[in-house]
Amino acid sequence: MPIFKTPNFDFLRWRGHAFGVSLLIIAAGVAMLVVRGGLPLGLDFSGGTQIIVEFDEPVGEGAVRDALDVIEEKVVQQYGDAADNAVLVRLPQAGPEEGTSLEEGANTVVAALRGSDLGGFEIIGQELVGPVIGAELRQRGINAFVFAMIGILIYVGLRFRFSFAVGAVVAVAHDILITVSMLTFVGYDLSLNVVAAMLTITGYSVNDSIVIFDRVRENLRLMRRDQFDQVINKSINQTLGRTIITSGTTGFAVLALYVFGGEVLRGFAFTMLVGVVTGTYSTIFIAAAIAILITQGRAACPRPAQPHNERATRDRSASGARRGHELRPSLSALQAGLLGIVQGVTEFLPISSSAHLILARDLLGWHLDGDFALAFDVACHVGTLAAVVAYFRSEVRGLAGAALRGSTWLAAGDRDGRLLRSLALATVPVVVVGLAAGDAIAGALRTPEVAAASLAAGAFVMLAAERVGRGRRRGLPSGSGAGSGSGSDDALGWAPSLGLGVAQAAALVPGVSRSGAVLTVAMLIGVRRPAAARFAFLLGIPAIAGAGAKGTLDLAAGGVPPGGLAALAIGALASGLVGYVAIAGFLRYVARHTLDAFALYRIGLSAAVLLAR
Repeated sequence: MPIFKTPNFDFLRWRGHAFGVSLLIIAAGVAMLVVRGGLPLGLDFSGGTQIIVEFDEPVGEGAVRDALDVIEEKVVQQYGDAADNAVLVRLPQAGPEEGTSLEEGANTVVAALRGSDLGGFEIIGQELVGPVIGAELRQRGINAFVFAMIGILIYVGLRFRFSFAVGAVVAVAHDILITVSMLTFVGYDLSLNVVAAMLTITGYSVNDSIVIFDRVRENLRLMRRDQFDQVINKSINQTLGRTIITSGTTGFAVLALYVFGGEVLRGFAFTMLVGVVTGTYSTIFIAAAIAILITQGRAACPRPAQPHNERATRDRSASGARRGHELRPSLSALQAGLLGIVQGVTEFLPISSSAHLILARDLLGWHLDGDFALAFDVACHVGTLAAVVAYFRSEVRGLAGAALRGSTWLAAGDRDGRLLRSLALATVPVVVVGLAAGDAIAGALRTPEVAAASLAAGAFVMLAAERVGRGRRRGLPSGSGAGSGSGSDDALGWAPSLGLGVAQAAALVPGVSRSGAVLTVAMLIGVRRPAAARFAFLLGIPAIAGAGAKGTLDLAAGGVPPGGLAALAIGALASGLVGYVAIAGFLRYVARHTLDAFALYRIGLSAAVLLAR
């Protein structure tokens, strides 16, 4: 018996409201993560002690948990068959020395159990999960998620449409972000069980999206005269009964697991429960809406008036015109915000902002008129420049002081001066190449194919750099805390500085990534990853400022296109706020993880783009 006879709900009418609610929850979750210093890690990731206790008489988990009430952070669960009368007790890392942690943990458990009335018992096993193993597990979890996203993007793109693949991946990313936000609000730890639940959510969300997209593909052949959004809305209504039945039955099972599964499975069940709800919601409102946005954006764009004769704007317009694209004179507030977010995230991550902006505009059909494209680039540069200067404000003050001191910054004891010298030398190549060939590169190489090829090539070099010279890496000159945590104050000579500058200049080619190129070369010459990341961000300040200044000069003759000031302001604000969060998150990430996940993402995105051309 069908749940609905002939459902005809206008789901897509509410997609804007759905985007707003999702962004609000995710923003609140990110703010909470920043305030709390990240999501608390379970013992699987943070390290700790596992102790197996066998009792003479049957005991319940609750009784053991009550007996160990003196231990604040613990996990107690049944071990083996119920007839074995054994429980597994997990304790967090007690001290920096592994042996001390193992011994003290076992002694604490034994003392607490002896003071209870649970009868006789015996410690039959104990094991330490060190922080090194925990870090490896974190890296494997991240790699598993990245591989899953790459596989989904390629499979759905080949099997259906590339716009469907992007919609499915965005929906999955939305589900994970919402789930992490809810975990932050509730306070559950990130454990292997939670990671397993997130991967399950990924499969569930994609499966639900594919069911709808498969019906869309069938209806596109039957409803050729209807608009694309009408076809999708009809398809969602046709599969609504199946969606409710699947989500409802899964939700009831997970709810029972949450209520009756015990404390150990509560984090897993909660994650699954949130994932089932958000997976259903995102399939209807997020995945479908993204597919519509991309398809309609590529379908038609208004053609603007011919731009004026400045070389930079002429090259930007010509590059789009040569590929047969109609050009937009401006952007809506939503479009400007989305592109600003893309710029803010990708400017500082080693995945290339230029490539993502090119791919986003090509995918969405948002090909901009040369004047407005240049103005929007300048606005985004202003936003990202404000973000990096605000984050490294203490370093910037130290560098400014060194510059004002004049020739004294060459002195061996002036740490700010040594850092300033390295940054100045590394800035020379990008200035020379940018002035000599910047416009030619922008006009000839700003294509999706070049961006995709550069993404892949840079990824393989990045993977190699992670595996070369790990044992001999050092820090960088650390004026005003710039090298915090690097463990060294070795000066960077003129040759390595120029080498990093050449790497940054190579990022003028779309897809290379300025931060990625500098990071990769720095690791190849023996600089530790966190110090290299901070140097790359500081080196980006003059590069971003110079690009913004040059764009402003190129734009001065024609002025800002009328009616586009609001879009420019939104783009600058979005890129600045998101860029600041991206810097903080990336520095925290590289302190514990390799760049492998970013390299795999670059390879997957490159493959998907080239296969879809």
